[in-house]
Amino acid sequence: MEPVYTSAARLFTLLFIFTAAAYIGVAASARDIVIVLRDRKLMLRVLLANILLVPVLGLALVSAIPLPGGVKAAVMLLAFAPGGMNALQFITKIKGELSFASAVLFVLFVVSLVLTPLAASVFISGGIQAEIPYGRILLDLAWLIFLPLAAGLAVRTYSPFLGKTVSRPLNLISTAAFALAVVLSASVKKEAMRGIGPEGVVVMLALVIGSMIIGWLSGSRETGRKRVLSNTTSCRNAALCLAIAMAGIPDRTAVLSILVFQLLTVPANMFFTLYHAIRMRRREHPPSYPAE
Repeated sequence: MEPVYTSAARLFTLLFIFTAAAYIGVAASARDIVIVLRDRKLMLRVLLANILLVPVLGLALVSAIPLPGGVKAAVMLLAFAPGGMNALQFITKIKGELSFASAVLFVLFVVSLVLTPLAASVFISGGIQAEIPYGRILLDLAWLIFLPLAAGLAVRTYSPFLGKTVSRPLNLISTAAFALAVVLSASVKKEAMRGIGPEGVVVMLALVIGSMIIGWLSGSRETGRKRVLSNTTSCRNAALCLAIAMAGIPDRTAVLSILVFQLLTVPANMFFTLYHAIRMRRREHPPSYPAE
């Protein structure tokens, strides 16, 4: 029987994704999202960072540091898997960039559905003949992301007042659900940390931090967009990687490594987001000093 905390963590994760997608729908404009998608130079930078530079980082890490085969496989899977939904929690906190962030995350998620299975068969030693359940993935996407997103966009279009009213509660619910999911799954991921050893943990942390830096440097001069790309680039599609690893990689350390990556991604992006939120607040409300 599945442990209760694991079932609860999954429940709160699904609630987080559903409510975050609905929040994006009521808070972002479909027109603005389309405008972002049509910006070819911008999309080129996004794709270069995620499907070229991060994979190069992954190759450099597995070449430079001796690792077990399962850990190497996990690093390469994650390096070729952009578009992790965990980024929703962080990009919704970036003021004024919700449309841009939504468009970027959508593009990266679609890219990962094609790129990650191909990378699994090419770059992982021995090759992988993993049967990816695309039908189930698309069905999950339909009710978990596209349905609440479309509903949110419809509410924003036809009833702006209602959209403004429900946006804050949706954001609060998604934040609370995310926090509970992280807490409930932390013990499982800490066990995974012990299972892959210190070298594996170091490499996964290097992949997280390195991806954040690549995303930041790939952004424009605007700090908000740099933050979006840093969050979305570092949050790899761990869910898809887990599906591939469980279906086609016999070495158990591959699954453990992906769980460790998820564990490290959350605090890294959380501190990054908090740091910039504090900086922005201080900039908007500088401290006042009494006149002498």
